[in-house]
Amino acid sequence: MRVSNKEITVVRSVTSKIPAATEHLTSINNYKEARTLVATVKYHDRDDLEIGQRTWYITGENYDLLMSESPDFAPGKPENEYREVDIWYII
Repeated sequence: MRVSNKEITVVRSVTSKIPAATEHLTSINNYKEARTLVATVKYHDRDDLEIGQRTWYITGENYDLLMSESPDFAPGKPENEYREVDIWYII
C-alpha cells in the first residue's frame, strides 16, 4: 500500500428524519360499491418542499362511520356524504 492524493467521486445516500410542517389531501377516490375510500396525503417541510406521501384505505367499519349520518365528530352531517375534515378524523 502507498499514500495517494487522487480524488475519487463517490455518491453517498444519507437518510434523515425531516419533520413534516404541513400535510395535504391530494386525492380522494370513493368506491361506494366496494365500501372503500382511498385518500392520498402529501407531506411538506417548512420550506413547502414535498418530503413524502402516504395512501390511506378507509374500509369496513371506518368507511361506514365516515358515511354515516350525524356521527359524534360531525353532528348534522348527511348520510353518504363527507368533508375533508371528516376524512382527517378517520385517518
